[in-house]
Amino acid sequence: MTKDISRLTIPELKRAVEQEPDNPVLHAQLGLRYQQQKDWKQAEHHYLQAQALVPDYAPVFNNLALLYKEMGRFDEGLVYIKKAVEYNPDHPEFLNNQGTLLLLMNAYEEAERVFRHVIRLAPQSSEGYCNLATVYLAQDDVEGAWKAISRACSLRPDGVSENWNRAMILLKMGRYAEGFPAYEWRWKKESFQKITRSYPQPRWDGQPHPDSTLLLWSEQGYGDTVQMIRYCEQLKALFRRIVLLAPEPLHRLLETHPAVDEVVTDERNLPLFDFHLPVMSIPRFFTTNLATIPRKVPYLFPRCDQGQTLATEGSSYRIGLVWSGNPRHQNDHNRSCELRHFAPLAQLPGVELYSFQKGPARKALRSAPFPVIDLHDRIQDFHDTACYLRQMDLVITVDTALVHVAGALGCPTWLLLSTRSDWRWLTVREDSPWYPTVKLFRQSIPGDWASVFSRVCRCLSEELETA
Repeated sequence: MTKDISRLTIPELKRAVEQEPDNPVLHAQLGLRYQQQKDWKQAEHHYLQAQALVPDYAPVFNNLALLYKEMGRFDEGLVYIKKAVEYNPDHPEFLNNQGTLLLLMNAYEEAERVFRHVIRLAPQSSEGYCNLATVYLAQDDVEGAWKAISRACSLRPDGVSENWNRAMILLKMGRYAEGFPAYEWRWKKESFQKITRSYPQPRWDGQPHPDSTLLLWSEQGYGDTVQMIRYCEQLKALFRRIVLLAPEPLHRLLETHPAVDEVVTDERNLPLFDFHLPVMSIPRFFTTNLATIPRKVPYLFPRCDQGQTLATEGSSYRIGLVWSGNPRHQNDHNRSCELRHFAPLAQLPGVELYSFQKGPARKALRSAPFPVIDLHDRIQDFHDTACYLRQMDLVITVDTALVHVAGALGCPTWLLLSTRSDWRWLTVREDSPWYPTVKLFRQSIPGDWASVFSRVCRCLSEELETA
């Protein structure tokens, strides 16, 4: 074969494998191609074929580790990356991948040890420092993270990963005046380039245009959009019209913001506009800091039907629950808990539990050993969600879009946070600068939801005594 195999397509590689079934390099390359196509089953098959042919094939061990990381099978990934490191103990790429898997498994001390070894091997490389910063950030050690990322950025000032991590650390520290401008580095990342939108009209330049229309477009999760439309009131003072391009499930709810003139869910149906902006870029134009976040709630006003009113049964204390987020979220294995953790709440007198849970985790309701009223069939979109949230005395949820909706409505909400919490919840504090009615309950030990729920139960008991 004369052609460079790295340039071969999947059909070409399949034909080559048929001709040379015992060629480990061909199997490895075909596995890589399938992995790039997210065909994990075929990728795994060909990597394992290559490994069977060459038992000490370290690059294949590395690729298997990366594959299992993508699949969320971290334990298996760690087994293979350790094998790769055994054969190449001073290979920076393999070590960085080992450290990343350890970090995903919350093995912080081991991950730090690995990344420090990388730094010793390559002290002028930014990658080790960049990864070390993520270890510190995962533990809310923002000072340690800042020191590490500053060193990384000094070594590679134009590095995308370095500047992206710097932005996340600044946001986690609450240094928003620096963090939101730095957050624009996201558009240099491949994952964000796939979701960006291009229009012939210019992006907003931050100046007032009172005779113009601004298009704001959703770019990430539902919750991000709900969080950021709080700025529409300020934007309306600068534009004649505000139009939102957002996912269909948010359509009816976003329409209830007083400063929003139109919500569009299909890009093909956009009205005329003069400027556009992704929603997560809004705060930087208002030089947002912890003291200047628009905190007035509610800023969404659902128009609910009489048929959505829940039946009143005595003086019950209604609590809305969500225990699991989007399973495709990269941090979902940390941020989600289980329905069983809510069991002590059900024992408290007068408490009535309502499930707002969506997705695969809802199946836990089938075997719940305590009564939970499932609202799933009554909720078609976030507007419906809002109508039922307003009827709760309290909402208790993990970090999902629901906390943003509840916060935007001004509902009393208790947010359950893992040690790997998102930047917007900052560190240490029990309140949120974004939502005045949200109280934060943080893990102190990775995976320890028991102590979190112990505090929740204690606080809820006190709340019920005064209710």
